[in-house]
Amino acid sequence: MAPQNTNPDTTDCSQHECPFTVSQLVAAMASENDILDRTTGASEEEQTSFADTIQQYWEAGPSKRFLCSLVRNYIRQLGEHNVQSEALWNLLLLALQQRHSEIPDPHQSCYVTFSMPTQQQKQLTVRIYPYHNDVALRIWEAGAVLAEFLLQHPEWVAHQTVVELGAGVGLTSLVAAACSASHVYCTDFTEVCLQNLQHNIERNQLDCTISCGYLEWEAFGNYQEASDPRLQESCEKIAQANLLIAADVVYDVCAIPSLVKTFQRFFSDSDKDDDSKTILLASTMRRRETFAVLQDELKAKGIDCNVVADGDYYAELPLVFPMNFVQPRKDVNIYVLKIGKG
Repeated sequence: MAPQNTNPDTTDCSQHECPFTVSQLVAAMASENDILDRTTGASEEEQTSFADTIQQYWEAGPSKRFLCSLVRNYIRQLGEHNVQSEALWNLLLLALQQRHSEIPDPHQSCYVTFSMPTQQQKQLTVRIYPYHNDVALRIWEAGAVLAEFLLQHPEWVAHQTVVELGAGVGLTSLVAAACSASHVYCTDFTEVCLQNLQHNIERNQLDCTISCGYLEWEAFGNYQEASDPRLQESCEKIAQANLLIAADVVYDVCAIPSLVKTFQRFFSDSDKDDDSKTILLASTMRRRETFAVLQDELKAKGIDCNVVADGDYYAELPLVFPMNFVQPRKDVNIYVLKIGKG
């Protein structure tokens, strides 16, 4: 028999020894199942606590679609005849009044908030666009896993000058900054992504110099900054960096040659010895054939690629970013890339 939970606002996340309050799970737009698993037989007091939690985030926080779906499914699982809380009924009425079109609004943004287990117990809030067709406006599995890895091993980024490729909403870069990096520079490609990155940097006041800028891999890898002045700042920042991090950037076979050229330039285009520079790459295994292409390209460029952490390791890690991901954390590997020794 499972142990009884004495805190009505607390749930645990499957096999991970990391308790979350319902409030924390809602703030992170976690899987509905993680929240609903504790609703069976909820008392009137627990129902009211749930309703108050949702109301807390109604105007500013997770997606309204997420909240409305959660409320409807909460009551469906509880059973309408078991609803005792007036606050819960009022919340259902509010959810039913919230009108959504059949097609989600791609321009609808929301905020997700996480509590990071650092010495300062920092809270991190990022704006995402969960329905936008720009993949850089959401949080992905490998980015969350790499961020959790850095929280457990801050020595990778502490006092380092860090650059992130494909930073997206900036979650991993922000975590690197919170882990005492000396400077973090996060890069991406689209204008809407860069604007959102800047917003998230400004929203989270961290004790680290953190900035963002434009980077297109093909142009950067081929030293084309003279014809594309937008690359100039990124070229200078990357040349100064000790550590390059990247997560969920291996998903398009056509982009892999440009990505590897970017890795190669990172190692070679500086006044520092190649051996002083390192790449941490986190990749979700969606198609092994795609990753095999990356491995072949790296080998051809003389770049060694070795596993640092895999799914078995993550099973022991505290879960910090409980988003509703498509794939489990066990499908993510973290690799260290270095220039080969010959």
